[in-house]
Amino acid sequence: MMMMMMMIMLYQSVFTMSMMLCQPSAKCVYDNNDLIKEQHDDVSLGQCWDMAKVNKGGFVVDHGILYHIDKVDGQRVCQLCVPTSRRDSVMRLAHDSVFSGHLGERKTRERIRLSFFWPQLRQSVRQYVNTCTE
Repeated sequence: MMMMMMMIMLYQSVFTMSMMLCQPSAKCVYDNNDLIKEQHDDVSLGQCWDMAKVNKGGFVVDHGILYHIDKVDGQRVCQLCVPTSRRDSVMRLAHDSVFSGHLGERKTRERIRLSFFWPQLRQSVRQYVNTCTE
């Protein structure tokens, strides 16, 4: 029951974040069905789905949404698996926002890992931070 509550709270924060980051010309995730479709359509998450089907690698599916269970700083966390189309928004929030202060690569990555997962996250964050002009 506690895990379910944590997942619901996580999704609500993702929903809020995606609403905040949407620009008029951008497609926003408004409900679970959009997120589920984006996760399924994302080729980079294909192996994650395969692993979740056989209960391997810490991947789980809850109400059709793909998550990854991991430990960050010794704390067990449930990370939403982010489709490619939403990764820049997550990195922008973790690195560029007023609350982030343009942290370095490691701190930006660890902030993201508290709630989110995607394959090649380390490389994505490194590239994003290295191209930051501020």
